[in-house]
Amino acid sequence: MKFSIKKLLAFILILTFLPGLVPAAGSVSLAAEYDLRNPRIFIQEPDPEEEFDEEDLEDAEPVEQSRTVWDCIWFGRYWQEDTDQNGKADKKDTKTPIKWRVLSVEGDDVFLLADKNLDCQRYNDKLEWVAWDTCTMRSWLNGYGPEKNALGKDYRNKSFYHYAFTKQEKQAIVTTNVVTEKRLSLTDHGFMPATDHSNFKKNVESGNYSTFDKLYLLSLEEVTNPQYGFSVKDMYDWDWEKRTSMATVYTLQGGEIKSKYISNNSFLGNTQWWLRSPCAIIRSTSTLAAFVYNTGSVGTGYSVDAPHFAVRPALHLNLKAVSKSGSSPGWLYAGTVSSDGKVKETAPFPLPLKWNRKITIVKSKGKKCDVSLSWKKSPGAKGYQICYSTSKKWKNKKQELVSKNKVTMKNLEKKKTYYFRVRSYRMEGKKKSYGAWSSTKKFKIKK
Repeated sequence: MKFSIKKLLAFILILTFLPGLVPAAGSVSLAAEYDLRNPRIFIQEPDPEEEFDEEDLEDAEPVEQSRTVWDCIWFGRYWQEDTDQNGKADKKDTKTPIKWRVLSVEGDDVFLLADKNLDCQRYNDKLEWVAWDTCTMRSWLNGYGPEKNALGKDYRNKSFYHYAFTKQEKQAIVTTNVVTEKRLSLTDHGFMPATDHSNFKKNVESGNYSTFDKLYLLSLEEVTNPQYGFSVKDMYDWDWEKRTSMATVYTLQGGEIKSKYISNNSFLGNTQWWLRSPCAIIRSTSTLAAFVYNTGSVGTGYSVDAPHFAVRPALHLNLKAVSKSGSSPGWLYAGTVSSDGKVKETAPFPLPLKWNRKITIVKSKGKKCDVSLSWKKSPGAKGYQICYSTSKKWKNKKQELVSKNKVTMKNLEKKKTYYFRVRSYRMEGKKKSYGAWSSTKKFKIKK
């Protein structure tokens, strides 16, 4: 009997520990299911064919070369490209999916940084002493009212948050405790040479403060954090590729503030982008904000009202929250990007773009051997393709491209029945991308 009781007690004890040892059904995170991982840093061998001068070799220090690979996802949409092909990227174009780099994964919480510089914006609309908590940049990113910034500007209906995300997507963006430095000692971050700056640190106000935001900019600490795929080493390197960021066409053409200066400050398509950290120079003024150069090195500070810097937003996303309302998640895996320029991209989910929706032929008429068709315009379409045939199964079909939303097909054969359909198209580089065919219109050509 004693033996049986011992067995029973042992069995109960095992059951007690099982929940902690065996994952509960459905407890696997979506990040694990989609294999979203933290950034991977790979050590690279120096290029044996790279040439150096003897003088350079004498002064050179050994540098560990590496590349970072980030997983990416598609989430939200924003103006980025010249979708209507009129030579200008603006708010009349169609919003396209935003690609984000995964900086860290913790369960179903992923820390994201925009893959590209998505807009052009001032850190603050006026040159004055300002910090992250009171600058207009923070209000514009998050859609805050006038009480949140020093200039009293209202961004509730004209913000990045408002423009880029649907109601469902907004609910999945996590409100984050964003810790920002009040003042920075540049010597602590390795920006300044080791000379006498005895008065410098006396003017530096230490300490941090918190804001609670859905969208924000990276700080100096974050943009040098190896856990996010960056490095504190080589911050001043001219070609530090881990921090360089391409700008969208919309950004290069002035973006939200219609800047005429940002394109002049680009380098190989990369632009300078703001950090949220204020930057203290000798007098520890906060009329300057930190930034990243177009070459990837970190800038010590620039006037907060400068009109030639880009915005590269960051956010925390709850993967499960955005997937609750349907079987399809509101985000999709986008492949990987590497700091050496290699990109393995998976196509975004089908876009609800107006240009490629099914066309309805609203007017049609036949006259002698001619047939006229017209349909509603598809915003964003470059043109339309007409297909017609005397066969229901479209054998020996003929196709023509037109730029307007109407066409007259002339000199058709008498006593023949013709079938017509129309679809829109746009240009993606040099390739045509087509929308759905309209329903078929049937006409019989009389004598």
